[in-house]
Amino acid sequence: MKQHCFRCHGAKKEKGKVNLEALAKRSDVLKDVELARHAAEALAKAEMPPEDEPQPAKGERAKLAAFFEGVVDEYVTANTTLEPVVMRRLNRYEYNNAVRDLLELRGDIYPLPEKVIRSSQYFDPASGRMPAGVTVGNRTLGKFQVERQILSGVDPFAIDLQAEHGFNNQGEQLSIPPILLESLLKLGRSIVNSKEFDDYTALRDTIFKDNGKPVAKRLRPFLERAFRSPVDEATLARYTAFHTSEQKRTGSYTTAMKSVVAAVLASPKFIYVVESKQGAGEKTPANDYELAQRLSLFLWSSIPDEPLLAAAREGQLRQPAVLETQVRRMLNDRRSRALSENFARQWLRLDQLITAVPDFDRFQVYYSRIGCEQWKFGLQTMVEPLLLFESVQVEDRSIMLFVDSNYAYRSDELQAWYNKPEAPFGTRGNRNRFNTFTQPFRKRQLTTRREGGVITTAAVLTMTSTPLRTSPIKRGAWVATVMFNDPPPPPPDVVPEIEADDAAIEAKGLTIRERLKQHAADQTCASCHARIDPLGFVLESFDPIGRWRDQYRGGRDIDASGKLFGEADFKDIEQFKDAILARPEKFMRAFSEHLLSYSLGRELKVTDKPAIDRITRRVLADHGRFSTVVVEVAKSMPFRHKTGQNERK
Repeated sequence: MKQHCFRCHGAKKEKGKVNLEALAKRSDVLKDVELARHAAEALAKAEMPPEDEPQPAKGERAKLAAFFEGVVDEYVTANTTLEPVVMRRLNRYEYNNAVRDLLELRGDIYPLPEKVIRSSQYFDPASGRMPAGVTVGNRTLGKFQVERQILSGVDPFAIDLQAEHGFNNQGEQLSIPPILLESLLKLGRSIVNSKEFDDYTALRDTIFKDNGKPVAKRLRPFLERAFRSPVDEATLARYTAFHTSEQKRTGSYTTAMKSVVAAVLASPKFIYVVESKQGAGEKTPANDYELAQRLSLFLWSSIPDEPLLAAAREGQLRQPAVLETQVRRMLNDRRSRALSENFARQWLRLDQLITAVPDFDRFQVYYSRIGCEQWKFGLQTMVEPLLLFESVQVEDRSIMLFVDSNYAYRSDELQAWYNKPEAPFGTRGNRNRFNTFTQPFRKRQLTTRREGGVITTAAVLTMTSTPLRTSPIKRGAWVATVMFNDPPPPPPDVVPEIEADDAAIEAKGLTIRERLKQHAADQTCASCHARIDPLGFVLESFDPIGRWRDQYRGGRDIDASGKLFGEADFKDIEQFKDAILARPEKFMRAFSEHLLSYSLGRELKVTDKPAIDRITRRVLADHGRFSTVVVEVAKSMPFRHKTGQNERK
């Protein structure tokens, strides 16, 4: 370390605020286990020392990495406490699904931008097959795409914030200020009072109509499902009395029951994801009802159904065999489409495509109406990676298809986008070209390996570009974050500017790669660029809106070469994919980390390492099968156990 590290990370110079010289003995390293974890990863990936510095011998690198990994393992063995989960509320998507399932509605309660693909009839995981053709919506998100049923007159739900490197179900993002509680009560009332409600709910006769059955008997199973826990007598009596008083006030059994349901939908027991309290630092198994709640939120973004509640009620759900059976049953249910709508969309950061604005003058073909940017072709490209995800899920294929696949789901327009980049739509003008309610997507066999997987989809390549040029920095950061779960740190407060237009760069006789090499010469920029630039340069053969190119506009050849994990040289995107496929545990581990973080509703910590190690081993042994990842996450120690749940002040 003195020979290779202290010059940049020592007492005299703390690059990246890292002082390795202060780690004089093993006990010092144990006090900063996160630093030890990062050091082990940087050594294993050959990110440190930087490429332009003298490198340790291969045996020395492995020995030092093993030392840091040993420290991490020692710490984890001695510190088995789980990271507490911050008590949170249901997010907008979960609230919709929970209300829809609780009230057995035919449709959603409000428009959901999260639902990129409006049609759902094709999604049938129990069949084990994705259809060859799929009809999906095409309009700007938030507008009607495929004709669907939805309640009218329903109040809006609060916007959810997504964690910087996580998901929008993390407790740190989902608090409930008093003003939101009041709005949720209004929301509940607007749902049951919607003019379509009586026709849309399947509970019209069993809950909302007086059939002579005592109110308490009708409310008990309803409240158990709504609150995801057994209903005590005091709670049951309170809601029963509320119905009595409301019926007396309004003179209507149905109106009174709607008031009760509206109150249930605004109850903290419905809105909050609540678990019984544990003492600080204590780690105990989640009880059966808590496990049912975790499973339903993880796989369906909703509440448990009756079979899941029955397993919890009987005290059977914590048994490993029962747990796995329930997980596989839930994966075969249509509601598991939430993994695509909620997890995959956020994992791939596809929401960034909505705000992507390729320059209108230079990329008019991206927009479907001349002089109007409302209808973007790019919103159609968002469907491609989501349909790939759904096909892997439904057909229970390997997650390595997210790296490279020999098929893709595309519309005719999207297929032309890849095959005829110069004039994808022939001689037709682009006025109103995509102003349609639906677009048919078909499964197509790919003829080149520069396509396939999620990395080289037009959606990803467009949203990681700037209006007038590609951005190897943004693209590299996306690959590092999404594919390897290794997000780069935030840039320094003061960053030297890079020209916004590639024409200005080419006017200097430079390519973007050469320009970034100048930029990275600044010592404040060098270390991060060494990590992310090769991951971005490999995508330079794709222009700012995802079309293939062999040369830059000025005629210079594109250099997409680089080195992955410090050992695998590649010259193009195909060899880059080969390098990942040759080391499948790298991506399998990263994907498992993303999915475990999503399932827990929190960021992972070093104490989650044993669980991730175990999940990765099992997934690797089963060649990356999708269901194996999901089952192993659900069977993992962090998912099945809990520690003290932090409450907000």
